[in-house]
Amino acid sequence: MKKELFITFEGCEASGKSTQCSLLFERLLSAGYKVWLTKEPGGTPLANRIRQIVLEHEIDDGLTELLLISAARRDHVLEIKKRLSEGYIVISDRFADSSIAYQGYCKGVPIDIVLSIIDLSTDTHSEEIEDKIKEINPMLNDAMSFKGEVLKPDITFLLTINTNEIQNRIIKSDKHNNFYDRKGIAFHAKVQEAFLKIADGNTKRIRVISGDDDVDAVGKEIWDIVRTHLSHTQDHDVTILNSLSVIL
Repeated sequence: MKKELFITFEGCEASGKSTQCSLLFERLLSAGYKVWLTKEPGGTPLANRIRQIVLEHEIDDGLTELLLISAARRDHVLEIKKRLSEGYIVISDRFADSSIAYQGYCKGVPIDIVLSIIDLSTDTHSEEIEDKIKEINPMLNDAMSFKGEVLKPDITFLLTINTNEIQNRIIKSDKHNNFYDRKGIAFHAKVQEAFLKIADGNTKRIRVISGDDDVDAVGKEIWDIVRTHLSHTQDHDVTILNSLSVIL
């Protein structure tokens, strides 16, 4: 029986993660797998609307930004779980690690609070989470229904980049146009440092890969890792579904 596979890509702006998401998506399709390509914030109609709010203008308060992104993530997680249960490999351009890096390390929301909110948005059933809800307000426990399990990526690819190259890539690309893209080198360096701290604590899940290398070489390195992981699975279908059609 095929094991569910959830892959995420992380990194600072212009690290090349979105390009590698698309390359891996195409390779998996060509190999005959069912694949769903998505991103955060976004991935569902509701999450896409929240994405527009979050990225339209910078939200100075990190906690406000985190709560909005987490609301989008909650809706996104339910869709991811559904796709995984249907046999899709899910690839997401950003996931919970980005909240730890951006809203936690870079915008000052205490990491324990960030992790607790991530737990609430990604856990569809946990006695520990239910206990936390009871601690906040016993009445909330009756109002919320959790039916699944914690959703965590099986593999996360963290793409790093020489931070002095970030602005050059942003200038050359027409895909980078939100306020985070316009931040200075110091901010991008801080984001990358935050991701590397996260990777240090999750060495089994997170694979750190240099995004400075040739696009095809990076893609091959990623594909080799995924192919090795998939070699332990067997059956797969040939249904193609790309969620980018609903991503704004």
